Amino acid sequence: DILRFLTTNSRAPRLLESDLDAMAAVCLEAGAEIRRILGRYGEDAVGEALEEMFGYGRRRVARHLQSLPGRRLEGRARLSIGATTELAVEVAGQRTEKGIVLDFAGTSTQVAAPFNVTADAAKAFAVLPLVSPFLDELAINEGMLAPFDIRLPEGSLVNPSFSAATGLGAATTCHMIAS
Repeated sequence: DILRFLTTNSRAPRLLESDLDAMAAVCLEAGAEIRRILGRYGEDAVGEALEEMFGYGRRRVARHLQSLPGRRLEGRARLSIGATTELAVEVAGQRTEKGIVLDFAGTSTQVAAPFNVTADAAKAFAVLPLVSPFLDELAINEGMLAPFDIRLPEGSLVNPSFSAATGLGAATTCHMIAS
């Protein structure tokens, strides 16, 4: 029923169905590989290795954030849509002992147009400029995000309520967040 609902509401139902099939196959293969690794090395060893990998990312990012000048960061980006609508992304950052708080409290509320962006995408684009100097050195995982406390107001352009349109968010709003 869900597959039929999704494909019926798509402009390219066969393409969507093949994409979903490919995603499911990748997930099944990843699950099988994880089970093989756990079987070969054991849960404890794999858990220790993951914690070391997450810890390295956490420590590396925290060290970099502490080296940034000043304690406060501020950013504003605006996008005009037509003659009457202006979207704003505003962030205030505060460096703490553990990392950085990024608060998007001044950001525009969500809009009916597809310029909203999901909270996860907003978080990724918010940290990108801060970790880009050494991104190639890190595995992208939860460890590198740990030093960030990202506050995204519900119902905003950067954390819209379901079912707000997000189709152009990656092409517009995410770039505003990063800038």
